[in-house]
Amino acid sequence: MRSGMIGFLFGTARVDFSPARLFSGSEIGGYWDVSVIGSLWKDTAGTIPVSVDGDQVARMDDLSGNGFHAFQSAATNRPIYRSSGGKAWLEGNGSRWLTVTGSAAAFAFAHKGAGTTALSSQDFYASSNPNAVCGAVGNCAGTTTQVGFNLYFDDRASVPANNRFTALVSRGVSNSAPVNLQTNDVVTPGAPSIVALRHSAAAGVAQSVGGATVATSSYSTGLSSSNAANDVQLMALGAGVLPLVGKFRGAVILDRFISSEEYADCVSWFAALE
Repeated sequence: MRSGMIGFLFGTARVDFSPARLFSGSEIGGYWDVSVIGSLWKDTAGTIPVSVDGDQVARMDDLSGNGFHAFQSAATNRPIYRSSGGKAWLEGNGSRWLTVTGSAAAFAFAHKGAGTTALSSQDFYASSNPNAVCGAVGNCAGTTTQVGFNLYFDDRASVPANNRFTALVSRGVSNSAPVNLQTNDVVTPGAPSIVALRHSAAAGVAQSVGGATVATSSYSTGLSSSNAANDVQLMALGAGVLPLVGKFRGAVILDRFISSEEYADCVSWFAALE
């Protein structure tokens, strides 16, 4: 039986920490951070650096050391680099995202219930996809029969999760009902937000808001051992479905349930970029 947590937190100060340190034990996964402008490129080959506000981003380098870089070959789908007041982000308009090449197989741990941490930092604009889902990070295209996971903002007035974050872990074709974990905090569109999904090998599934467990569920059986249906997308669900409308600051995905201290450090790191 596996367990996980979905967290929705705000941080206030940077600590002496970098998410790159989470990979010191040769963990599989990736770390992408818009504040490191040297990791952003205007071409997929990584020869023309992003340098000014308004540049299109064709490539975002993985800062974990694992080489899981994110790409967008189509110019019309490339996120826009923005910077103001010492802060930086990638801007999405509902048609821009990046694909982490080669991650469908390499990141299969994220939907198998193994040790996993997946975290994303973003703002969703007030006008983002009215009455729809807006993707943050994921490799499942949003169908119950695709293998993978997603972190997304749900703006559908017809569902209980309206204006809340959801983490989805798909069971796959053989047991198609996915596991959905929703935060109870209402998200304020346009406000900085951080959402995370964590798995461990303990019993049950828990979603945690500010460190307090607010709901539990079980997915002890039925999780797929197959590779994901798609590579991981940054700023969208799998296959570029339902891209983000708003600001994207960065993400971390690794094959380890990080400690509470590491989690707090990671949240503080991204919160300081808001």
